[in-house]
Amino acid sequence: MNDFIFYDRTARLFLLCAIELCASVFRGLQPEDCLQLCTDGLADLEPLYKADKGNLVDLCEAIAELETFTRSHATDYPALCELCSREYERLFATNTSERLVPLTASGHAGLGRNTKEGETGTGDVTPMLAMKARLSAVGLEPRNTPHQPPDHLSTQLEYLYYLLSTGWRDADAEARAQATDFVRSEMQPWCARLVQALHIHDRCGLFAGTANVLTSMLHYIAD
Repeated sequence: MNDFIFYDRTARLFLLCAIELCASVFRGLQPEDCLQLCTDGLADLEPLYKADKGNLVDLCEAIAELETFTRSHATDYPALCELCSREYERLFATNTSERLVPLTASGHAGLGRNTKEGETGTGDVTPMLAMKARLSAVGLEPRNTPHQPPDHLSTQLEYLYYLLSTGWRDADAEARAQATDFVRSEMQPWCARLVQALHIHDRCGLFAGTANVLTSMLHYIAD
């Protein structure tokens, strides 16, 4: 991670807010949460991403594009949120046999460049067990539910948020280094396949748009 980019509080807060945004969208939004995101949530980030696009231009532009997408549905936000709810179930259904796009690292295990459209991973439990150990090491309890197992994207983002917020609050260089290593070695490889799949399969636009935010955000942390 480039400490120069995140030298001030505004840049750090912006990154943490972006992590929270991605975690909430991929955790699954209730209708009222979706409405709040469309009407206020992204607008609340405007002072942060419009303040200075110099160092975080790609992330700023990804969030701006997501906001433009939601505003294009301003005449009927409830209809958009209903569409997104149905699409979440279609894409990320809990039933493994029906799941189109896995939201877990284990769901993408064993996949590579030659993966065919529609294929999912081997179901290797190693990423799940490794993530559970990471959470326990820092005193975090995994949700460990069928909807959000330990290696779920939202869980990994919550862990990443913890490392970065702790690293900045306590001036803990080791925690920040752990965040960078975690993104490089664990998140970026499988998230790249997730993003590719979302750009192919997402019919509502919210998840592919949020995936762009995720990609940019991980890049800045790994750089």
